Amino acid sequence: MPLALHLAAGYLREGGYDTGTFLEELRRSGFDLDPNHPDDRLLQKESQRANLHRTFSLSLALLGRQLGADADALLAGLRALGYAPLGGFGRSLGEALAGLPAVDFAQLVNTAGKLSLVMPAEEREDDAWRIHPLLAEWLRRGADETAVLARMTEWFVTRLRAKAEQPWKDVTREAGALSAWLARVGGEEVVRVERAGSRYAIQNGPFHVWMEFCARGLRERSDPKERSDLLWTLANVAQRMGAMDSAAEAAEQKLAVDRDTRDEREAALAAGCRADILQARGQLDEALRIRQEEELPVYERLGDVRERAVTLGKIADIAQARGQLDEALRTRREEELPVYERLGATRDILVARAKIALCLLARNAPGDRGDAADLLRLAYSAAVSLGIPEADQIRQIQQHYGVSR
Repeated sequence: MPLALHLAAGYLREGGYDTGTFLEELRRSGFDLDPNHPDDRLLQKESQRANLHRTFSLSLALLGRQLGADADALLAGLRALGYAPLGGFGRSLGEALAGLPAVDFAQLVNTAGKLSLVMPAEEREDDAWRIHPLLAEWLRRGADETAVLARMTEWFVTRLRAKAEQPWKDVTREAGALSAWLARVGGEEVVRVERAGSRYAIQNGPFHVWMEFCARGLRERSDPKERSDLLWTLANVAQRMGAMDSAAEAAEQKLAVDRDTRDEREAALAAGCRADILQARGQLDEALRIRQEEELPVYERLGDVRERAVTLGKIADIAQARGQLDEALRTRREEELPVYERLGATRDILVARAKIALCLLARNAPGDRGDAADLLRLAYSAAVSLGIPEADQIRQIQQHYGVSR
């Protein structure tokens, strides 16, 4: 690798190339590039290797000899890693991309690392590696991109749809890879990925990446149900990013689609999205009307206890914003939080506890600060365990109010 980088530097330094034109020249030549300056003294010493294609080929041949009997399968795994995100990949994702079991992947990265063919991603706290872009480009010529992308998709989809804590943490650690992968998903896979990833997208982002993903899906898909789902995710991630106009437009489009298909529950969810945006903009009267007239009756009729509790919590938000603290506390304590506890909805529970704590701190009656401190402590512990952004927000609340005991 050092020799290959020296070869490349000669073109970039004095050959009139920038990064883009140099890569294009590499592709056009099949990496069969000799030194830009034949009189380069370093390259004269190793003239037989002074060609990018040859130096990469020799490095892989050496790696193959060191890998022994399993070299063919392991080298195929390394070539597949040419399609890995340039920002790096962790152990689990790397195993999936390479199509190798854990022991074989460990052997590959250990041996390839000694030859500088893979490099540690030192900014990450977990075991992670990256491959230099020049080498990655060359490796890709010997790998099946479709197969690698399919394995990457399975890795992400399996974890995005999971309800346990650890799989979402795995995805969050691979945030760079997630963004790169979403940009490559297309066709029928858009639908599967949206359905698997909607909850994660809305809660964790990266919001602009999911917005672009949903917008691309909407350009490609015509089925009303598929469009309704994409619009739901788009409206929510746009709102989380603060793009309120885009969120409002997506919510209106979803409402129109759901009314056309007579999907009562989805139409109520779309109405709730509209109310969220109105509430964020301070239009509390209209938001409250939608909650009470277009959402609650539907969820009560359908027996959807969770969405009813969520809607009541948002009505409590309005009461709290208006200074009706006792009413907000009653709703949260008696009608919202107990539902989440029965359902075992950990994230909903911690958010509700944090909101009750804020209401208590605002009311500041005798005993309220102590109760708020206890609730925030429970909420913070749960958020840390889940590895979600709310942990930092709750910590800031504790510090701001001096209740971090």
